[in-house]
Amino acid sequence: AESVCVAVSCALGQYVSGILCVDCSAGTYSDVIGATSCVACPAGAYSDVARASSASVCTTCPANSQSPISSSSVTSCTCNVGYPGPAGGPCTFSSACTPGNTRSGVACVPCSYGTFKATTGDEACTTCAAGQKANLGATACTGCVAIADV
Repeated sequence: AESVCVAVSCALGQYVSGILCVDCSAGTYSDVIGATSCVACPAGAYSDVARASSASVCTTCPANSQSPISSSSVTSCTCNVGYPGPAGGPCTFSSACTPGNTRSGVACVPCSYGTFKATTGDEACTTCAAGQKANLGATACTGCVAIADV
């Protein structure tokens, strides 16, 4: 039996896996020919481009947001505490907590079970009346359903 050595040299944007060339997935890149792995976009950046060949594809998250390494979408960028907004931004400073949240130190935190807050501001959450319930982060209480004895 003969042994045959095969040199595999994959293109930019790919890495060598055994004898195959595999494209780097979105959120990663390869900027060297013959790479054995792809490089992750750093935390605080993302790339939706597959088979990327340069770190320049890693786009910084919008202001006041962050993302984990290897993020492949702007929606991986989540707003920092005190800068509410949708995933992907914009994340705008707000000194007031949104409905369903109350102030705890510098952060806004969800109202606990059995409490609610319907308004924007830093006031405390209000306890639900007897016979009422509220889930975590509630903006209102709802009536409890009576369960008949079996």
